[in-house]
Amino acid sequence: MAGARRSGFERLLGEGDLRPLVGSGLALVAACSSSSPVSSSDAGAEDASVADTSTPLPGNDAGKTDATTTADSSSPPKTCTNNGFTSVATDGIAKGDGTVLVAAQTTLGTPVDTLELTLLPLAGGAVTAGKRTLGAKDASYADCSTCIVIRTKCDANLSKCAKSFIATAGTLDLTAFSGKGQKLEATLDVTMVEVTIDNKLVTTPVANGETWCLTGQKLAVTSVQ
Repeated sequence: MAGARRSGFERLLGEGDLRPLVGSGLALVAACSSSSPVSSSDAGAEDASVADTSTPLPGNDAGKTDATTTADSSSPPKTCTNNGFTSVATDGIAKGDGTVLVAAQTTLGTPVDTLELTLLPLAGGAVTAGKRTLGAKDASYADCSTCIVIRTKCDANLSKCAKSFIATAGTLDLTAFSGKGQKLEATLDVTMVEVTIDNKLVTTPVANGETWCLTGQKLAVTSVQ
């Protein structure tokens, strides 16, 4: 079962799309995953409307555009509409280019909420343990090197979700990670804003949209594939 999961992850990620990692890969194999559920405070209720939120993976040059809009991170809200994220399965993969992907999901069925973490190497061609402080670029899915995204009420392939949120301010403390096959542990303290992300990775804040706070949010993967 573990072998099938690895090959499936590698195939799906090789297509340059994070969506199946959660929709098909994680939901299908979560029952045999060694990752532990991670809980935080309850998230708020979400709008049941569904929008097409299909997006390629950040950092894909083919998907970038000069028209990229970044969410304003200069004045994070004092309170958030939603808080925390409770997952039933969390998995991760380290790609050949050094990018590390982590995905957590709230249920093995649908609709599903997902918390997605994409880490690009900051230096030396590899992601290493340490604290990252989000900058202006991280509020754009086209340009982020520490990409933190939540999607809500998604279908099985994450091609249609009710809402999307991206982290615009805060820190990610990668407390444990030394490479493929090793454990990954991280703590997130971030503020997120509601956005739309199109298929060219243009990230646009939603006017009067919701916010999401992750405070002391833990993510853990026993063995990154």
